[in-house]
Amino acid sequence: MDTSTVVITALGTIALLIAVAFPVWIAWVVAWRSKMDRSVRRSFLLTCLLLSYGVLTITGAILLPLEMATVYIAPAMHTDGYEKSATAIWRASQWVPAACFIAGAIASFAFPIALRNKWQAVSSALSANNSFKPTPLRGAA
Repeated sequence: MDTSTVVITALGTIALLIAVAFPVWIAWVVAWRSKMDRSVRRSFLLTCLLLSYGVLTITGAILLPLEMATVYIAPAMHTDGYEKSATAIWRASQWVPAACFIAGAIASFAFPIALRNKWQAVSSALSANNSFKPTPLRGAA
């Protein structure tokens, strides 16, 4: 491999890692600007990250049948003479990555903004010691 290939691969890897960390960066900026306590900031970041990736995963799962139809059904339809339908399936499947990216980007902004004012109360409620304390048995001193 020559130097340019290594540099292009390294820059591509860095860009991919920055893109994957996008929800965390957005949540961190929102938490920092809302002057959230440091003690709850980490759980806020993790929760926003999981919710954003969850939306991305659900979007991909919903659109997966369209991708499968492109791979398995559209070629068979094309050979059977249904060229317009096969082309329509193929064209629709070209938007699946963009739809997943847009859904993830919207979730990256929506969840931190929606949770920023409520997270202090949520975190304190989760960390409160409300464990079940059984009553002592009768006759126990």
